[in-house]
Amino acid sequence: MPLKVAIVGGAPSSQMLAPFDDPDWEVWVLGNQLPCYEGKAINRVFEIHDDLTGLPPDYPKWLVKYAYKNLVVSDTFPIPGQETYPEKEANDILGGFLSSSPAYMFAYALLKGATDIGIYGVDMSVDDHEYFKQRPDMYAWIAYAKGQGINVVIPKETPLFVSTYSEGRDWRVDSDRGLKPFTQKGFKELCDIHGEKVKELETQIRELEYMATIHRGSVQAYTQMGRVARSLESGAVVEHLKDVTWIR
Repeated sequence: MPLKVAIVGGAPSSQMLAPFDDPDWEVWVLGNQLPCYEGKAINRVFEIHDDLTGLPPDYPKWLVKYAYKNLVVSDTFPIPGQETYPEKEANDILGGFLSSSPAYMFAYALLKGATDIGIYGVDMSVDDHEYFKQRPDMYAWIAYAKGQGINVVIPKETPLFVSTYSEGRDWRVDSDRGLKPFTQKGFKELCDIHGEKVKELETQIRELEYMATIHRGSVQAYTQMGRVARSLESGAVVEHLKDVTWIR
């Protein structure tokens, strides 16, 4: 019987498009996303992180309680008795590339003999860590699966494994062709504009700080001269400026 696996991440673009109501598919989710799927059919829950310090202290107990016997964890998970992720076997497939939870899930699906793998809620497009470290590795898993004849399903709402550039055709051409309202290039240009503005303002700040220093010196000088004037007005005989310089 074909094994169809839907890997579900936490990106809202397509997270809830996973086939929760289709009994032909197994739905695999992330542990920290489990509260999002109340009332939905979940087949496996993954928590492969060693460091859980950023999560509530009772997270492991809560996860064991609500994931039931469908939990797959790392070998350092603090509560024994759960299914341990077969990291060595997964690494043997490509020699590594386990740089994200979805990659772990993808490799696990391959080990289980999946014939179809769907990817939902996995954008890997926002922060630099996801974009530069995790996304290339995910592409490797997808390409490998396709090469093995596995059907990989990626909804159009997910900006993963999508290319807008063709060498020899799009060189020095805007590959977005005006079809997207937001582009990385456009935001880079805005960053450059604001970066130049920051430099201008920082130069102005330095100039103003220099002027402020001059005026602070004037305040000190005139304060001291005021003391001299007070001494003279009070009838004191001042023969040398040093005689009144430190009057309090």
